[in-house]
Amino acid sequence: MWFRIIANYPVAFYDRYMVWYLYDAENRAMNRTRLLKYWLPYFVEKYKDPLFKHNKAFYRWVMRWAGVRIKQIYFNDPSQHEDAKVAARKLDYTQLPFKYRFELLTPFWLGRIVYRFLK
Repeated sequence: MWFRIIANYPVAFYDRYMVWYLYDAENRAMNRTRLLKYWLPYFVEKYKDPLFKHNKAFYRWVMRWAGVRIKQIYFNDPSQHEDAKVAARKLDYTQLPFKYRFELLTPFWLGRIVYRFLK
């Protein structure tokens, strides 16, 4: 919801806390990790819609945010490597820096060397 608001209406940043959230034993379900294949490809596909593309700064931010997440999983989690490849195919590489394009579009072994070197 907030992304749709940001993409379609003027917003302002307010740097004060407006709410606090208490994490305790009752909220342990929040600690589970969601597998990449269940959310990130759909997230990227959703924000490629023309409704969001008109806001160029927001669209670039979404693609870069997704690129960072995909890159981390692609090179660090072998169990989700194939899912990361699927999600990476959905990115709009015109919105990503050259190093992301190089790391994700070259053969895995070369991208991993560059990823480790730049890390």
